[in-house]
Amino acid sequence: MALNAGISPFSFWEQSIDEDIALINAYQNRIQRENKEMAIQNSVLATQILIGLHNMMSKKEEAITKTNLWDFFPDLFVEEKKAYEKLQKDNEVFSVKESRYAYANKFNKKFRKKGDGE
Repeated sequence: MALNAGISPFSFWEQSIDEDIALINAYQNRIQRENKEMAIQNSVLATQILIGLHNMMSKKEEAITKTNLWDFFPDLFVEEKKAYEKLQKDNEVFSVKESRYAYANKFNKKFRKKGDGE
């Protein structure tokens, strides 16, 4: 693992274990970041090709189901998926609250109008 991380045998034996582990972890983090970047680029390219082909081949307005990066690379985008799901849940809660406030305001307006006329 140390050789894959670019640590020479001499440096490996001259450094402490903590230093070697830190260098190996930094190498693994860099590889994961590069894999994420490549996955994003490939996904964007594939999406653009799909939309272009769809628009050329289809005469109808059909919905294209959108796939997310974590569908293709579940191990790479764990945090992003969690953040997306939390955002979706927060948006859903917000829209439910908004609809309930709108209903309550509508009900209160009707109630006030009935109370004024009596």
